[in-house]
Amino acid sequence: MKAFIAIFLLVIGLTSIASAATPVAVVVPTESVNRAPESAKVGEAVTLSAIIYNAQKQSVTYTVVFDAAGTLIGSTTILIPREAAKTASLEWKVPKDGVMVTATITKALTALKKDIATEHRIVGTVVVGNTDPLGISVNKEKVDQAKSWIVKAFSGLEVFRKKQALYFAIERDAARVRLGIDVVTQIEDKYANKFDNTPDPKNAPSATGVNTSTHSNDYFVMIYSSAFASYFGHIAFFYIASFLIVLLLLRIIWRMFI
Repeated sequence: MKAFIAIFLLVIGLTSIASAATPVAVVVPTESVNRAPESAKVGEAVTLSAIIYNAQKQSVTYTVVFDAAGTLIGSTTILIPREAAKTASLEWKVPKDGVMVTATITKALTALKKDIATEHRIVGTVVVGNTDPLGISVNKEKVDQAKSWIVKAFSGLEVFRKKQALYFAIERDAARVRLGIDVVTQIEDKYANKFDNTPDPKNAPSATGVNTSTHSNDYFVMIYSSAFASYFGHIAFFYIASFLIVLLLLRIIWRMFI
């Protein structure tokens, strides 16, 4: 157990160092889906809107599709500059009470018409029409506050995860260049478990033939960067592993102080 705790503290320390070295974004808007007016009744017009954030380093044209429980409502396209946010919206008539509307990004085209598959995602959902047909009293303000807090928390965590994944991927590839492609490939196969969705920046310069004898420290950099790039780059693994780590910490605290 002591050895495990020491390894865990080392991982946290390395992550903190990497986080400090990563540039901090000014403000990242929270993506969300809304309707106006909120009190729209059956048969009345309502404006559906979705706030879309472009985290890419280039302008992207997004296609946003709105659907109600799988039934297509409509779609709209919107051009968003690099690292900026805009609102995609369309008009609709409320067909019935309590309709769940979902906004989804189905295309994300660059200026060269290349579709960025990693930008395809569900933006969010919103309920349109009367959501209290049984007359049950609900404190809507409290519910909205709780929903807003949860969305902001997970949105901030996702931004942190993606930034760390990119940072460690860049560190890994820099070490790859310094060490030599052939040597690094063998080490990655032996020491690093690769998971889907790990960021892998393209067009890295080839380093075949580089003298690796003068870069022994880069072996360590490459190994831990590969591990962290996999950890932060795979969304399911990141949240499951993080949840287990939190449980372990709570257990340790419970045994130590309670």
